[in-house]
Amino acid sequence: PDFFSSEVYLFNPTRLRRAGELLWANTGAGLSSIDTCAGYPELKTQYLFELGAFNQITDFQLYDNLALLTVSEASGAGNSSALQVVVLQPNRALGFLKLEGNARGVVMRDRYAYVANGSWGIAVVDVFDKTLPRLLKRVTTQDAAMDILLLDDPVQDGTLQDGTLQDDYLL
Repeated sequence: PDFFSSEVYLFNPTRLRRAGELLWANTGAGLSSIDTCAGYPELKTQYLFELGAFNQITDFQLYDNLALLTVSEASGAGNSSALQVVVLQPNRALGFLKLEGNARGVVMRDRYAYVANGSWGIAVVDVFDKTLPRLLKRVTTQDAAMDILLLDDPVQDGTLQDGTLQDDYLL
């Protein structure tokens, strides 16, 4: 087939994630989806969130019709951030948990969110009740945790394997 270039303009995208046929982008104050399966990439949906004081999105994870967001104060005056659960449609905040430190990366597995929380290590959050996320524990890391990746097939003994922290150790 013939391919041609296409331009999709996003303001300050800081994270891209694929979900099915869509490519999702964090644009700081919202999320945008791009349809990559059409003849050319096309901007599909844009969500701008009213997040209050914690209005700078640092990362996101999508599940069901929800977005799990790590957010920080845009002013940068304090060293605090939060985890927010947002319903994509009708675009409203559902749950909130303030986290000390600088929350960056976030991933989901089952009912748990794992948040790379800067010098505070990794925060393990139970999001079973989406209206009331609950901090279960913090796992200290040698350096600041700036992002996180869970392996699909973790080792069952909860140790480090090849320098990678396994998720069963985090629970």
